[in-house]
Amino acid sequence: MNRLWRIMMRWLFPSCLYIGRDVYDIGNDGQVFPQIPEHNRTSRLVILSKHTYFETIGEFPFGNPKEIRAAIAMDTASYTPFSTRLFFLRRIGRRDDKTLVNLWFVRPDIVLELDRIAPWLIFPETALWCLGVQAVNGLHIISQPGGYLLVHLQDGVIRSTLAENDDTDLTVFRRSIGKDVSQKEDIRMGVFETYLSRLRDAAPTVSLSDMALFFSPRFSAAQIDMRLLKWSLASLGLIAVLYIGAWAGMPVYFKQQLIKENETVSASLGDILDKQARTDESVNEINLLTQALKGYTPRMTLLNLLYTILPTDTVITHLTIAGNRVEVRGSSDQASMVLTSLAAGQGVEQAQFSAPLRKDSTTGRELFVLSFGFGIPNSPIHPGR
Repeated sequence: MNRLWRIMMRWLFPSCLYIGRDVYDIGNDGQVFPQIPEHNRTSRLVILSKHTYFETIGEFPFGNPKEIRAAIAMDTASYTPFSTRLFFLRRIGRRDDKTLVNLWFVRPDIVLELDRIAPWLIFPETALWCLGVQAVNGLHIISQPGGYLLVHLQDGVIRSTLAENDDTDLTVFRRSIGKDVSQKEDIRMGVFETYLSRLRDAAPTVSLSDMALFFSPRFSAAQIDMRLLKWSLASLGLIAVLYIGAWAGMPVYFKQQLIKENETVSASLGDILDKQARTDESVNEINLLTQALKGYTPRMTLLNLLYTILPTDTVITHLTIAGNRVEVRGSSDQASMVLTSLAAGQGVEQAQFSAPLRKDSTTGRELFVLSFGFGIPNSPIHPGR
């Protein structure tokens, strides 16, 4: 909506007059045309330079803008050094139970000029600093033909003055604002035409509520070019319809584009996805085989171990392997020595007699049944003891 509002502002105000010691015409494209002849000075939007008004800050015990305006109108001489019927005010905020307002009093000769031009909107240039320029807080020094404009902006509160130089006059202005403003914080603008373009660009950014404060009090329906107004309203209506249509249609358009792009990408990646599926299937099969191999006890390694660690008189009659569990049946002169030797072997876990010992009546040897777990020594699956 902000974009639409700016478009409407540019339609309604195709040009802008800047009135000061000289008069400048500022176009929507930012071009500045100086020395506008008096008979050609016409515009619906006027920006007044600091030369054309007196600026001050007022305090009032009440906060209603209408009451403040009425109080000022009854005693204008208390606020301005000259008599004038045209002034603007903008509420700043509250301080010590009083309402602070920025006040701009337009000089009488400029009021007569404005009556002849009959603009719709009149902005004092420092008012735009509060409303649209969006300048940062600090002391701004703007170079102008024949001098300088000094503006101090602090949280919406404006204080400004004209100066012939930027040394002694600048020092006096620093003292007048009552604050120690460091020179490092000074913000300078050396090209006057650039400054005028910024003012022109700032006007459309002013909100409607703030803009209402600066409507020309001399504006009336009789000043409206009805033909131009009809064309403007029709154009704005068309722009609004196109804008709303684009706003509503863009999500659908982008959704269709994304669907088409997704179909194209899916088609191009079909072979890759199939290969990925086959690869995943092969990996799963390998994992299954790996798990089976991990649980398989290597026979040769086990036989070598038994041959090495068992007592020489040991006779093995049966050797049974199931996974990593091993059962050994045999005989020995002393079966306990068989168990002790076996338990000390690398890779052997939980070695124990799985049946009571018996004695062979013929040979006198002890018959035993041993069981234990076995893994490859130093293996990550079956770490050694």
